[in-house]
Amino acid sequence: MTWPPNQQPPHHGWEYPHQGGGAPAPREPGNGGLSPIMIAVLAFVLAAVLIVAVAVVVITLRRDSSQAAPPQTSETTVPQETAAAPDPSAPSPTAAPDQPPLHDGWQVATAAKWGLVYDIPDGDGWEFDGPEHMRGYEDEDGTPRIAMSGTSVYLPEPCATWGSRADLGAQGVSDSDDTAGMAEAVALNWARTAFETDEGEPETSVRSVEEFERNGLEGHHAVVDAEIQREDTDCQPPSGVVHAVAVPHGEGGVRVFVIVADTGIDGAAESGTVDGIVASLRDVGYRPEDG
Repeated sequence: MTWPPNQQPPHHGWEYPHQGGGAPAPREPGNGGLSPIMIAVLAFVLAAVLIVAVAVVVITLRRDSSQAAPPQTSETTVPQETAAAPDPSAPSPTAAPDQPPLHDGWQVATAAKWGLVYDIPDGDGWEFDGPEHMRGYEDEDGTPRIAMSGTSVYLPEPCATWGSRADLGAQGVSDSDDTAGMAEAVALNWARTAFETDEGEPETSVRSVEEFERNGLEGHHAVVDAEIQREDTDCQPPSGVVHAVAVPHGEGGVRVFVIVADTGIDGAAESGTVDGIVASLRDVGYRPEDG
């Protein structure tokens, strides 16, 4: 899937708590519309959300300058014949690989679809959604625009007009093996999407694109800064940052680990914590003794 520049309708953020065959309960949007995405080079592999037409999407947005109260919840029923019964032998939806975290006192998270593992702090507002849980953005007509899976979140509801202080997860790019180019493009795409408000698109700048070599993975790490146009200066952050680490995928294309984080506001994730998460990225089968 590719998107022509400057031709996209407004879109909304969502999360899809994919857990086995069960159906998630939806939540109404909490944000206003967003303006078009300009990236035209990416073909994102969005798996279940594209192929399960009857699935119910949970809508949740990072910001809404027009909303005076937290989002309300509404229920939609999936037809009984399409909803598979839960498998009692299936692992917990938040199950992590059988390996310890690389950072003492942290917890292990995994993006199952992409075979990637990462660590996040244990507690203190950090939550691992689950190995197949999805977060992303869509058009007003429900068409997925950008998404990541195996997600985690930091401070998911800090205030009424902003949805979280950080979102993490992984996605795939199927039409390029260029880890440097895709790390930068994915980081820019997330920055322009996640940090856009009703006041307009953020100003973005590429801080760096560097080689990444940690825990048996080799690729590139891009960092993009965003200056946010905000209306609620008490709740919405003045700035944000996106980290994107792109590594090869064994089936072709690349896997990209993404961190979208607020900066410049009380409650934002510390930069050292974000750097520690990036440094913990590894394949599912990695062991520290592997070097």
